[in-house]
Amino acid sequence: MRLITFLIIATALFFAGCQEQVEEPLAGHLTISIYNSGANPYDSVFASAALDGNVFWQNRLTLTNNYYQAILDLTPGDGYSVQGWAYIDGLRCYAGASPAFSLELDQQKYLPINMLAQLPTAPWNLQVVDSTSTTMTIAWFDTSTLITGYSIERGWLSRDSLHVVATVDDTASWYYNTGLVPNSWYYYRIRSFNPAGFSSYSNVDSARTKL
Repeated sequence: MRLITFLIIATALFFAGCQEQVEEPLAGHLTISIYNSGANPYDSVFASAALDGNVFWQNRLTLTNNYYQAILDLTPGDGYSVQGWAYIDGLRCYAGASPAFSLELDQQKYLPINMLAQLPTAPWNLQVVDSTSTTMTIAWFDTSTLITGYSIERGWLSRDSLHVVATVDDTASWYYNTGLVPNSWYYYRIRSFNPAGFSSYSNVDSARTKL
């Protein structure tokens, strides 16, 4: 009887010892960091992490002293990559990505993401579609989704005198220009913009006001 009791206790102690020796999975530690100088303050910043191109994590980053950051514990290995993107006024105006990288056991890896402006594409097919002796109407096309508004430039007598005369919001596709001089040539071009900056210019079109 004593022998049986001894064997039971010994077995229980053995399994208890085995459970105590089970270790947590070994990991490397990754800090994702995106800097915002404040010149164009971000409304929110997000990031995703992928392994061999397959996204396994995505979340909003926390702001601390001008740095948006997240800390991940990852299994050591190769083929990791990270992407980040930022919103201003509801538009995804900045984005960046890391090259593929590896993570070693217990490595403390700091990964800054360089964010690049996501500018709108240029408006196209700008045309003067109507004119009177003192007015002109211009119209254009645009397919970009990153637009806050349009900057409209006009030149009198030559394109060398082009300068900004108006801005309109992102819903506009035409502009009615008044107060012009009769029987004069006017030149127009536009570009779109968002909080990150301006697109390239559209084409230039011109027409003469009527007598």
